[in-house]
Amino acid sequence: MRRSKKSTMVLIRAIQVLLLTALIGSAGCSNVTLHPILKQDIVEMKQGEPYTPDRHGYFLSDLYVKEVMQAKVEKVNLK
Repeated sequence: MRRSKKSTMVLIRAIQVLLLTALIGSAGCSNVTLHPILKQDIVEMKQGEPYTPDRHGYFLSDLYVKEVMQAKVEKVNLK
């Protein structure tokens, strides 16, 4: 199945956000373990379209991820 350019960009953005969140969240820790993200663990979801996942897990909306990243930036800037 060929992915559209937009879905590929969404996938890349999701991976970047997850990696950045992991790096910021682990700032100050002496031991960091990053686990690879499998391709099937990132699914593009669109508002109003039903989706039944094939595994248990969590959904983080783009809005929530932006809010968390902004809070982390503000926390770092306050120090």
